[in-house]
Amino acid sequence: MKLHHLRPAAIAVAASLFFVNPADALSIKEYRKFSPEQQSMYLIGAVSMTAFTYATNGDPVKARCVQNWYFGAHKGDETPGPHDLALEIAAAELVDAAKYHVEGVILGLTDKVCGQPKQ
Repeated sequence: MKLHHLRPAAIAVAASLFFVNPADALSIKEYRKFSPEQQSMYLIGAVSMTAFTYATNGDPVKARCVQNWYFGAHKGDETPGPHDLALEIAAAELVDAAKYHVEGVILGLTDKVCGQPKQ
């Protein structure tokens, strides 16, 4: 499956299916209740929003890094992002699925891969 073709639709679906109050990020326990397809769409939307947030907050270099890491720089690129993120979510789930949040795993991993955001 080529993720970049699904990105706009996935963002809309993720936003409508998984609206999360900013004060209540989605725990991994709750995330695991969704089907694998819904989980994938949620991650696509969350990673896209993470990159967008970095870009709008003045860090376009990190935004591009996140985008390239997860989706690739060019159509058809194989990328490490989806696999890396799945492994990190699984590791956090083993520690405490109710405590750790998908968004927190994304932020931590993108900091690891692309560096800390500009201050």
